[in-house]
Amino acid sequence: MDYTVYIPSKGRKGLSLNTLNQILHHSDIKPIIVCPKEETENFQNQYNPNLVQTVNKKYLGQVWQHILENCPTQGIIIIDDDLRFCVRYLKIHDFLEQIKDKELNDMFVWMNQQLNAGFVHGSISIRKGNHFIEEDFRDCTNAKDCLFFNRDVLLQENARLDRLKTMQDFDITLQLMSKGYPNRVGYNWCCDQLDPTAEGGTTLYRTPEIQKEAAYQLAEFWPEYVKVIQKKAKNKSAIYGNERYDVRIAWRRCWKNRNKNHKQLIQVPEPIL
Repeated sequence: MDYTVYIPSKGRKGLSLNTLNQILHHSDIKPIIVCPKEETENFQNQYNPNLVQTVNKKYLGQVWQHILENCPTQGIIIIDDDLRFCVRYLKIHDFLEQIKDKELNDMFVWMNQQLNAGFVHGSISIRKGNHFIEEDFRDCTNAKDCLFFNRDVLLQENARLDRLKTMQDFDITLQLMSKGYPNRVGYNWCCDQLDPTAEGGTTLYRTPEIQKEAAYQLAEFWPEYVKVIQKKAKNKSAIYGNERYDVRIAWRRCWKNRNKNHKQLIQVPEPIL
C-alpha cells in the first residue's frame, strides 16, 4: 500500500526535531513536516520546501484530521515530532538499543505490512512497558505517538481525529475498535520523548484544565470503557504540577463489546488476544 509519513510540528526552535533527524539519518523515508504558517518559511529554508505543508490549526487532533482529509495515499503514518527510537536486538525482549544505520526502514516496512494485512490502525510501541512484552506485537491495545491508518476506511466510516483537544489518539482507537476494526502495536521497535516538558508541541495549549476537560469528554463518549483518574506527579518539574487528570481504558473490553452487526469495509484479521 502506498503511504505518506507526516510529522506535525508547532513551536519548536529551528529544525531541532528529534523525530525528523532520526528518520533522515536512519531510514530512506522523507517525511512531510506539517506546521503553522509562521513557521513554514523556516522549515522550507532548512528542509526540502516541497515537503513542508502549512496547516493553521490550534489543536493537534485538528491537524491530524486535516492530514487525513488531504493525504494523497491510502496509507498514513503520523509521528510526534519529539521522539527517539529504539530497537530490539537478537529478539531479546528486554534489550533495547538506540537506532543506528538504516534500521528504521524495517519499522516502516512492518507498519505497511500491517496495513496490507487488513489492519486499519495501529502503532509502534512506546518505550514505557515495552520490556514487559515478549511478543513481537499485541492487538487491541493502546496506540500512540507513532501511528498508522488506512485513510479510505477512516473517511468512509466517518471516524474523526479531532473530537477532543487532547487524547485524540485514545478516542480514534476506541472509535475504530468499537466498529470491529482491531489495531496492532509492534514491540520490536519503540519510541519515547526525550523531554515531555520541552517547549513547543502540545505544551503550547495542553493546560491542566484542557487535560481535565478531555479526560471527562472521553469518558462521556465511552462510559463503558473509560474511567477518569487523578495521578500524582513523580517529580516537581512535571508539566501538570502536583496532580493531573488522566484516564484508564479497557481496550480489550471495547473489542469484546464491538458492534458485531457493523459491516466492515474491508476484510480485517482476527486479532491475537
